[in-house]
Amino acid sequence: MRAVIGVLALVMGLAEPAAGLWSPVNEPGQGDGIEVLAAGDDALYAGTFRGFVFSSQDHGSTWALVAEGLPDSPWAPVGSVVQAGDWLVVSRESDADRNYRSARVGGVWQTWQPLAFQDDSLSNLRAQGGMLFASIGGRPYRSSDMGDTWTPLADPAGAYLYRVFPAGPYLIGVEDQINSGGIFRSEDDGETWIEITGPITSSYLCAMTVFDGELLLSVYHYGGVGTLWRSPDWGAGWLQVTNLPSGWRNLNGLAVSGSLLALGASGETDGQTVFLTWDLVSYQPYTGDLPPFARPVNELLVQDGWLFKSGGSVTHYRAPLPTLIFGDGFEVGDTSAWSGAVP
Repeated sequence: MRAVIGVLALVMGLAEPAAGLWSPVNEPGQGDGIEVLAAGDDALYAGTFRGFVFSSQDHGSTWALVAEGLPDSPWAPVGSVVQAGDWLVVSRESDADRNYRSARVGGVWQTWQPLAFQDDSLSNLRAQGGMLFASIGGRPYRSSDMGDTWTPLADPAGAYLYRVFPAGPYLIGVEDQINSGGIFRSEDDGETWIEITGPITSSYLCAMTVFDGELLLSVYHYGGVGTLWRSPDWGAGWLQVTNLPSGWRNLNGLAVSGSLLALGASGETDGQTVFLTWDLVSYQPYTGDLPPFARPVNELLVQDGWLFKSGGSVTHYRAPLPTLIFGDGFEVGDTSAWSGAVP
């Protein structure tokens, strides 16, 4: 973490008043609600209840169908959308017509084509390099051909992996319940694993991300207690983040935008559920004008300098994020530069 920051200013990406920080994300179709949001390198993507995929170039204000080729259905909710370079892969939770991909040619997404694999839906879809990872039937798999075929990942000795997440040069795998062991790391796409659970026991994973070169894990312990852990060496050692403003609440959302980390709590702490930090020391409440029914966080997502949240209601909300500008002056922990700069 940084020892000295310097003069710090927060500049809003949009000149929006504090009272208008958060706004609902518009739905892309008539009555076709958003099931999942995904961040792409060129747009925000939304998978809908009827099984379509839309893109937005203006942070969810307006939407356009990504491409033709997805069959219409009264019930085929999109469970996962992921961009892997010039490929977009979608999985729908239906009995047929589940899994599709589209290729980007000359900046234009082409007609959706069904994957050869249609035996089950793909959940927790992730991409790293030319590899896809997903949970199929509650077990983690990988694909090296953009979803046509899937290979089950090896299980660590005595463990039963439930989900995997690309993180830096590694793949992180977790069991459904993290007890005496349950968190593992692989450097060969899931062929072999080493255990990195350390002190993170009697819990299950809520969220994971990489921030400022460190692996961050948020876990939930029984009895309404959650903790946040950081590791500068990809799980070889862990330090608990003990000064969270949401201390006893579990954090379901972790999302990174440049030098900022957004944290989203499941329940309110003094009316706040969303916070920003640049150093895991000082925290700025960013709940703003979220209505009470929309304050609990299930997930946070960052795309193009905007923060998106789900949870507490069926509606997704969005807010522009500030930009950090560094110079000379303040030490870490001095929060005076935040005052009045953001809602």
